[in-house]
Amino acid sequence: MDDAKNISENIKRYRYQNKITQEELAHKSGVALATIKKIETGKSAGIRRKTAEAIAYALSVDMNSLLAPARKLTTIRFRSCRNMRSKESVISYIINKLDRYNKLESLTDSYLPENYKTVEPVAGPAENAIILRTLAGLDNISPVLDISRTLSMLGIKLFSASVNTDKFFSLSVGVKDGGPAVIVNNNDRLTYEQLLFSIAHEVGHFIMHSERLQEINNEIIWSEEDEADLFASHFIMPEEGLNIYWNSGKGLHWTDRVIKVKQIFGVHYKTVLYRLGNFDRLYECFLKEYKNGELKDDRDPEPLNRKLYIEERMYSMAVKAVNEKKITVTEGSEILNISKADMKKFVQSL
Repeated sequence: MDDAKNISENIKRYRYQNKITQEELAHKSGVALATIKKIETGKSAGIRRKTAEAIAYALSVDMNSLLAPARKLTTIRFRSCRNMRSKESVISYIINKLDRYNKLESLTDSYLPENYKTVEPVAGPAENAIILRTLAGLDNISPVLDISRTLSMLGIKLFSASVNTDKFFSLSVGVKDGGPAVIVNNNDRLTYEQLLFSIAHEVGHFIMHSERLQEINNEIIWSEEDEADLFASHFIMPEEGLNIYWNSGKGLHWTDRVIKVKQIFGVHYKTVLYRLGNFDRLYECFLKEYKNGELKDDRDPEPLNRKLYIEERMYSMAVKAVNEKKITVTEGSEILNISKADMKKFVQSL
């Protein structure tokens, strides 16, 4: 068959989406494992139609989906560890989920307000953070209790991708490719604090560096990463709120005040130390003095419950589409990548 490259890329993408290994795909399709590996690596001289149909059936997709050229993103910023592999697979998975999200918006006529367009970035990340908080209806004291609703108020899409690695944190996609959207890794190994900070970090990039959204393999501009980090810390933990809650802890040991503030705002304890100033000295002292030196590494000693991260917009749109007969329960379960039984429960509960 022709279109071998498209088939190769799509098999990897749908296999990743369905969270199955090459061995499991071989078992489900009846195609030899060696053949699966050759197809995915592009080393197969040709792909018989019968083989492609068996693989498509095993992946629960039609032949057109397997043959179609994979969509590429041109306005993207990818936040991960430098040594992370399989970035392209993650990107393919994200594209598929973003397309599903946008399809639900169209089916249910549920478009977000484009409040972010009114923002004229100013000189400093902290100032930009306050502008965004105000647009989202937040004061300059309170913590961000519902990041999903906050971004919706700004007109920025947010959803998670369960990627089985703690080396991928988040990415942002520009308007040109169906955004603005922030996608965060909802892997169980990442804490609530990491999720919240990663989301705010991507929002900072979108607001301050949107003209430089870049291809996945472009060189990282570290000054922009620092600006996004500073934006995130002020967006989540505004200066006025930090001062109020820090001063309210007088009488506590200073390390306990750090923990109190971090739990109020949902940030890592190092973020609080950074904002207090003289980070290197405070960090060294914190490691020595917190519970008599019990803390041995950078892990958050008292992380918040991950259930605080609630993502509901995509689910509510899917339920609305089912109730309005725009899609079936089966189609809804496929869009959300959940079982048909779970989809029925969502429809009945909302």
